Amino acid sequence: MNDQQIIKLERIMEEQASEFRRKGLEVDRGKEKIEDLLDLQGVKTLSNLMIPEEYNNTPLTIDNEYKVYGIKVLERVIALEKLAYGDVGVLLGAPGPSLSGQVIYDMGDDLQKERYYTALTSSPKWTFFALTEPQKGSDASDISSTLLRDGAGYIINGEKKYIGNGARAELGVIFLKAAEGPLGLRSVFIETSKKGFSAEPLETLGVKGAELSHIKIDHVEISDAELLAKHLKPTRRGLWGAIQTFNKMRPGVAALGLGIAQAAMDYTEENRSSFTIEQKRTLEKFKEEIISVRHLIREAAREVDKDPTSGYSSSMAKIKAVQLAEKMTEYSLYLFGPHALLEHPYLNKWFRDARAFEFMEGTSNIQRLNLFQNFNNGKIASVR
Repeated sequence: MNDQQIIKLERIMEEQASEFRRKGLEVDRGKEKIEDLLDLQGVKTLSNLMIPEEYNNTPLTIDNEYKVYGIKVLERVIALEKLAYGDVGVLLGAPGPSLSGQVIYDMGDDLQKERYYTALTSSPKWTFFALTEPQKGSDASDISSTLLRDGAGYIINGEKKYIGNGARAELGVIFLKAAEGPLGLRSVFIETSKKGFSAEPLETLGVKGAELSHIKIDHVEISDAELLAKHLKPTRRGLWGAIQTFNKMRPGVAALGLGIAQAAMDYTEENRSSFTIEQKRTLEKFKEEIISVRHLIREAAREVDKDPTSGYSSSMAKIKAVQLAEKMTEYSLYLFGPHALLEHPYLNKWFRDARAFEFMEGTSNIQRLNLFQNFNNGKIASVR
């Protein structure tokens, strides 16, 4: 993807983001549902993003030449930053492959891919990725939900929490413990119509469009055809699959934070008439940081596109972007005074939404641990 194609993709996404901005507050207030926004061009884009060429007849196309399938991480971070600038709640609530699509792409066999992608292209469908558990968080090495052999198939039991779109999804991926140790982590491809599967939405302060959910799995039967990664070596299955997914999706979470930071910056400059010299200096520093973090995110995306096992740049990008989103939204509210949360609903929403990114794809402490491990192993020269 060359520089001109990047610029054109940015412009296309900016146009689609304007639709998200108009609808975002209504979704946040519960006055409009994502299900009623399927005709928005940005929602259509997200429904197709991450569906590979062999199943995708309607990719986003630039100049009738370059086709954007969203398999490349760089393509995704550009699209996600711009759409998050519009509204991250609408973005996260849109149907499409998202996290589960990355697992299917990396770990599904040909029949599983055909089943999954054919379902998504037949009509808009929501999907989910279930790793996080109550009281456990997203520690893939400490999962309680189980996968046990039962005759020719399997029985799964457990709970998952804070799962995006879990209550509205028709299909998704669940990570489970089949045995002790990192090789014992497995994943299954499941349709939510199965007996014993239930999900209910949770009340949240931010990213309400994503409909974070609590999933319960009670003696659900799984066939051998729904067990992922059977065709792969044991070392490239469960935990490996989760790590690969996080490495590839983490720059996207960073891009969401960057989109909100840019939105708060632009809103502040457009809606406040005057600034002190010190305030101007602070805003200039934020502008420089936005440019720097954007460069970091895109370089991390390029790195993961070359080597999916390389996750340290993605970790750094997420840390920096989350911090930036939180600081920028907080400073914008400060500039508008003590009544800003009431008088500026967009800033109110962005402030709440920005706090969700800390818990997506691993907290900042997990990212710092990843950076330290890579530093300790000599893969990176310094950590700042």
